[in-house]
Amino acid sequence: MKIVGIVSEYNPFHNGHMYQIKKAKELSGAGFCIAVMSGSFVQRGEPAICDKWARAEMALRCGVDLVVELPVIYSAQSAEFFATGAVRILDKMGADFISFGAENDDIEALSAAARLFAREPEEFKKHLGLNLKKGISFPKARENAAHVLGIKDIISSPNNILGIEYIKALQRLGSKMKPVPVKRVGSQHDGVGSASYLRSIMPISAKEYMPRPAFKIYQRELKNKKAPVTIAPLEIAIVSRLRIMPASELSLISGVSEGLENRIKQAVSGFSSLDDIICRIKTKRYVLSRIRRIMINALLNITHEDVIKKPEYIRILGMNANGQRILKNLKSTADIPIIVKTADAIKTDMLLKDFAATDIYSLLYPDKAKRCANLDLTTSPVII
Repeated sequence: MKIVGIVSEYNPFHNGHMYQIKKAKELSGAGFCIAVMSGSFVQRGEPAICDKWARAEMALRCGVDLVVELPVIYSAQSAEFFATGAVRILDKMGADFISFGAENDDIEALSAAARLFAREPEEFKKHLGLNLKKGISFPKARENAAHVLGIKDIISSPNNILGIEYIKALQRLGSKMKPVPVKRVGSQHDGVGSASYLRSIMPISAKEYMPRPAFKIYQRELKNKKAPVTIAPLEIAIVSRLRIMPASELSLISGVSEGLENRIKQAVSGFSSLDDIICRIKTKRYVLSRIRRIMINALLNITHEDVIKKPEYIRILGMNANGQRILKNLKSTADIPIIVKTADAIKTDMLLKDFAATDIYSLLYPDKAKRCANLDLTTSPVII
């Protein structure tokens, strides 16, 4: 039983995702596919456009066999923590391969960049520090430092950066999983639009860019008034949270460093609009995506200590017949709990944060009657 793992958000699931799954199986020779998928909140520091069960169903109807949840302590983090958390879960599940989309599928070049970032030699640290002192953002500073050491034209795109972080995590873990990059193809003009582009044109105009089963599920969520979900209704909750948090507590939140808590406190004391606050905090060094993630981390009280924790469980969101075969084997090999029925699970702090994320997320459903608490305890995994 050869298994390829994919780290995903499927926000929403589109033609490019289906292409990746097909190519990942083809390139790896694997007959089974696992997706580790972000739950309620995604790496952009925003809620997913529709809930995790709907997105899991999209994946299952379009080529994935088993969908497990990436805990929220990893899902709304920088590329390093996002990738490390997901790779650790796939490793625990015994996946043979990890596949990811990349603008450059040169595995040797990606691996060389990963080795550099994993080792961080003194010369690299020196150039990184010099760039950071200029007020350059960490991703750009790291790219510039790598360029000096001969790593060029490979770490400027988000997908390559994530791919490098997956490989770096594999190296650090000593994992036997083999990386399988899939070269990204197409654009929004030929049926393989990016997820961000699709979100901007949904719902009707996205039809040609999504597999029919995925689009039908999204239409169902629209009809049931459970989509689209946006961050706008959370504005007052986030601003309130930031205003009442002491700077000392805010400094412990994941993503906050170098006195950034003081800049945040200044911004929230003078502004009430989330957009205004984020723009006030933003600098060349502190980019928008990082600030958005901090907002979500503050809301959920996700700290620096949380994001370095090892996975404590494997939470099943959905499966098909092949997925059930994987699960059966997993029950005899996994060394951490497998959660199918959450009501019976041990409620660790990590799991309780997932529950809290879902409880907050449900408040964003367009239909007020569906904004129920405890959905994690009452919703069964999707089985097709």
